[in-house]
Amino acid sequence: MQITFSGLEWSQKRRLAFYHNRKMLVIYGATGIIGTYYKGLYGGHAMQRWETRPPDGRSVLYLISTTSNTYSNPLIHTDTNVDCLMKRLMACREAGVRCFNFVSSWFVYGKSTGLMKENDPCAPQGLYSITKRCAEDLVMDYCSYHGIDWRIFRLGNVYGGPDKSDGQRNALHYVVQRLKDGAPVELVAGIERDYIHIYDTCRAINHLCNHGALNAIYNIGSGLSVPLSYCADYCKNIIGSESVITQRQADASGQALAMALDCSKLFRSGFSPLISLEEGLSDLCTNQRFSTPAHFSMGTKLMQPLTA
Repeated sequence: MQITFSGLEWSQKRRLAFYHNRKMLVIYGATGIIGTYYKGLYGGHAMQRWETRPPDGRSVLYLISTTSNTYSNPLIHTDTNVDCLMKRLMACREAGVRCFNFVSSWFVYGKSTGLMKENDPCAPQGLYSITKRCAEDLVMDYCSYHGIDWRIFRLGNVYGGPDKSDGQRNALHYVVQRLKDGAPVELVAGIERDYIHIYDTCRAINHLCNHGALNAIYNIGSGLSVPLSYCADYCKNIIGSESVITQRQADASGQALAMALDCSKLFRSGFSPLISLEEGLSDLCTNQRFSTPAHFSMGTKLMQPLTA
C-alpha cells in the first residue's frame, strides 16, 4: 500500500527533509531582477553567471535566462537558455546536487488561450519561448537520467520591483513610466495577462522549493486574465496623467492575446498571493515601497510571514 502524507508520497517527504537539512539553497541568477529580490527576502548562496565550478549545496534555484524575444542576436538565446544551462546541470551533477528548481515562463505555452494547465501541450513561438521550452526538456531529461529531483516553475507576468522596462519586456512598467512622463501610450488591443507581483512570485518560489512535490511542473500566477487596458486606465487615474491612451490591432507575433495560468495546483499546495493587483499597481505608480525587499518592514499586512 502506498503511504501518502499531505498529498506527497512519504519517500518524497523524506527527500524534502534531507534537502532542508543540508546547506542553504544555491541560486544561479541571483543578480537578475527576480533573483536579487528573492535573495533579499530569503538569502541563499549566489553563484555568478560565469561560474562553472560545482555548487556548494544540495538544492539549486536556477534563474539564468534571456528576458525578451530579440532577433537581433539570436545566438544569445541558445547560448544562455540552453548551453549555459547544460554546463550548470553537469556541474550540479558533479557536486552531488539532489534537487534542481528551474524557473521558466508561461511563454512556453505559445498562443494557447484560456486557462493554461501544466499538462497542456506546449507550442512556443519565438526564440525566447522555444529555447525556454527546450530548457525545460533538458532539465527533466538530464535530471531524471541521473537521479536528480527537479521542479519547473512557469511564471506569469511578473511586475513590481526595480525593473526598468525598455519596452521589449515588462510592458506594464513601460506603460506606467510613459504615463508618469505624460507621453502617449499605445496598447495592443485585446492583450490580457496573468499578473503577479514580484513579492508574491518570490514567496511562491520559496514555498515550492520547500514544500512543492518533486519532479513536477507548477504554474505561478494569480489565475486571472486581466486586460492591459484596465491596468493602464487604473494607473492613469492614480497618477493623474494627461497621457492619451490608444489601441492598435495585434500583429502576427507568437504571443497569445488573452492568457491566464491555471494555478490550482499551486493553491492546493497551501500558497495564496498577498498583494492584490490594484494594491500593486497603486504602489508601482506612487511610493514604490514594494520595490525592494528592504521596504517590507512597513505596514501590518507586510509583517505577515514571508513563507506561505
